[in-house]
Amino acid sequence: MRSRSFIPNLLSDERKLPAKEKWNKRYANFNLTERLNVTPFLGRWLPKLPQRGLALDIAAGGGRNSYALARRGLTVNAVDISCQGLHLLKRRTSPGWDIQPIALDLERGWLPKAQYQVIVNFFFLERAIWPILKSRLAPGGWLIIETFTVDQLQTKMARQKYIRRDFLLEKGELLEAFKFLKILYYSLFIVFLRRFQAVNNALYSFVESFQGACQKRFCVAINFSPNFFYFSGGFLNFRFYVFSSGRF
Repeated sequence: MRSRSFIPNLLSDERKLPAKEKWNKRYANFNLTERLNVTPFLGRWLPKLPQRGLALDIAAGGGRNSYALARRGLTVNAVDISCQGLHLLKRRTSPGWDIQPIALDLERGWLPKAQYQVIVNFFFLERAIWPILKSRLAPGGWLIIETFTVDQLQTKMARQKYIRRDFLLEKGELLEAFKFLKILYYSLFIVFLRRFQAVNNALYSFVESFQGACQKRFCVAINFSPNFFYFSGGFLNFRFYVFSSGRF
């Protein structure tokens, strides 16, 4: 079940289109300088990630996280359903970055056959690939997941039927799916977006101060739960993180 979580998608007729057509249409309107910055939470973890090896960016889109992983020194397989998004990614790739775009419909439950030191999965929910992640993640590898949970159903937007429950994580669902990992960190806090970017960055720094618990570089799973509603022209998010580490 594909859920690429951008609020404009949920509020427009694009949600009626097939996934590939919808995302090709969206990325066709992107320019070469749009959405280049790494997802903030991944940015906070980059210094802890390996500086060589193979990384998998699931639902890579225009490449913002792939670029960050490549700058770190990793070889990146960037997977997405949108050929237009991957074309944009390729056009914006700097010389020396080792990024391989791979057009793939993840709803079919298939991933490239490789052992990855890093797997990132941001703003995309496809339960069919979860069992595969375990076999694709190398021993000592990092798994980073960030997506919406059912807390979002409490919002006004959900009550207006813009959001489907099967696009959201149930409580404890991710922990059960990746129970072969050991929980290292748990936190619930508030992050402001758009007009409140400074507060957003401050709270990411707040989370970073707790990262001393993650001393061992084995596997990391991060569960993210924003609860969206309108707030003075921006969005207020409740974010829930779980860090896990363990051996296979």
